[in-house]
Amino acid sequence: MNEQNKKQIIMAAVLGVVLIGVLVYQFGLSGSSSGGRSADTKTAEKSKTTSKKSSSNAKGAPVADAAALASIDIAALIATVEVVPFDYALSRTARDPMAPLVGNLPPGLAAESAAADETDALAYVQRGTTATRVVSGIIWDKQFPVAIVDDIVVHVGYEFPNGAVVHSIEPLRVLFKVGEAIIPVEMKEF
Repeated sequence: MNEQNKKQIIMAAVLGVVLIGVLVYQFGLSGSSSGGRSADTKTAEKSKTTSKKSSSNAKGAPVADAAALASIDIAALIATVEVVPFDYALSRTARDPMAPLVGNLPPGLAAESAAADETDALAYVQRGTTATRVVSGIIWDKQFPVAIVDDIVVHVGYEFPNGAVVHSIEPLRVLFKVGEAIIPVEMKEF
């Protein structure tokens, strides 16, 4: 054993003895007579007994509260609840549930978000979801390039359910067209 290990073992033993001493003092000696204790300990014990008396009064208070709660007419309370009809299909907004509500937008979308108004909110959400697509592979050919986007093999002209269309496929990225915007997505390296 080296010196560092010896020091750590000694410190652990000392802390263990202190812990046992504190536990014995708290649980073993607190219930015994107070002979031989200092004046500070006696005054602390007196303050504990006065706080016990005040807490016993507080313990009696919930009984009165329980009696008051029992006297409340539950049927009358239920009758006062107003039920508002709600049609989820009419109130739902067009938003991708996986898109964060707060946080930083990609640099290309940050400038567009400042100029976006409510009329093109759906196109803006589609651009945000398109920028988060994962291009995991590209097989590039001059005549017929294909790419793997979100585990789907796509070609030029492929349209995703959110309205994004594969505009072109380059050797290292795929360009998507959403409305009038072209969104490049680089191939992910594994």
